[in-house]
Amino acid sequence: MTDVLLLLGSNIEPAVNLRSALQALDGMPVSHVVAVSATYVTPAIGADGERADQPDFHNVAVQMQTALDIHDLRRQLRQIESQHGRVRTHDKFAARPLDIDITFFGQSTLTIDGTEIPDPDVEQQAYVVIPLAEIAPDWRHPQTGQRLRQIADGLANQEMEFVRI
Repeated sequence: MTDVLLLLGSNIEPAVNLRSALQALDGMPVSHVVAVSATYVTPAIGADGERADQPDFHNVAVQMQTALDIHDLRRQLRQIESQHGRVRTHDKFAARPLDIDITFFGQSTLTIDGTEIPDPDVEQQAYVVIPLAEIAPDWRHPQTGQRLRQIADGLANQEMEFVRI
C-alpha cells in the first residue's frame, strides 16, 4: 500500500461535490481514506493573480492508502471528477465542480502527463499546504526533506484569505 495525499477543490456546489467525492474516494478499489482535513475556503484567483469573478473555492486535503499504481489512481480520480461534472479545459482558472490533485504519491518524485508529483504548489501556495499539514504534519517532502508543518509555517505569512470551516 502507498500513502497518498490529495487536495480536492470545488467552487460549484462545493458542499455537495466534496461530500460526494469523499464517499467515492472511500469506495475506490484497493484503497481507503485515512484522514480528511477541515474545509478551507479561499477566493478564486484568475490568471492575473487577482481575485476572479467566480465563487470561492472550498478545499479539503485527504490522506489515502492505495494499492493502485499512479496511472490507475489518476484514472480513478479523473473518473470521479467526470462523474461530478468536471470538464477539463485549457483554462486552469475556470470554475469547476471538482478538482482532485495528487500532491504526493508516497515518497515518489515523478511526472505524469506533464503533471509534477509532488505538486510544486505544496512549497508555494498556503491554500495547498495548510490543509495537507493539518492531516499529515510530519509528512516529509521527498525533495527537500522538510515536514509539511515546516512548509506551512514558512507560508503562514503569505497574503491569502482563507477560512477554515
